[in-house]
Amino acid sequence: MIALYRGFLLDSFKYVIFFFNFIIYAIVLVIYSSQLFFVFCIGSVVYFAWVQMFLRIRRKLNYETFSLSVKENSATLQLIQGMQEIRLNNAEKLKRWEWENIQANVFRLGFKTLNYSQIQSAGAIFISQIQGITISFIVATLVIDGRLTLGAMLAVQYVIGQLNGPIEQWVSFFKVYRTLE
Repeated sequence: MIALYRGFLLDSFKYVIFFFNFIIYAIVLVIYSSQLFFVFCIGSVVYFAWVQMFLRIRRKLNYETFSLSVKENSATLQLIQGMQEIRLNNAEKLKRWEWENIQANVFRLGFKTLNYSQIQSAGAIFISQIQGITISFIVATLVIDGRLTLGAMLAVQYVIGQLNGPIEQWVSFFKVYRTLE
């Protein structure tokens, strides 16, 4: 219990540090360009919403997986414990087909879960890449217009990279939190 509490405190402290890190780098980005900060925030909100949308689907799939696992375990236990009765009643094929149907359902559900996971990941990567390209375009335009120097452009890219870290950590935190819900 103490180890669990200590782990919770360390995780909480880690997220507080991420929050302060985000605030500091956000202020620096606003100083460079509020337009860039706005684009970053919009992209992050869309990214977060995309992941949240799939968390609802994943929660439903997790419940289905649990339910199917119960059926699978029950069928396996019945096969093992009732081996003698199955033989005496000549029900081997029937019980095997029942078990195979459950295994086919487990496979279909695993495939469905994998598909949703891939769609979620592909969409998240797409949103992140569009955000990065848009920010790079805006920064390059600011450099060409003479409102930012090349060094400032590199600094802005660094700041954006540092802001993405806390966003990723918060998304992973909400994934874990929503899974435990």
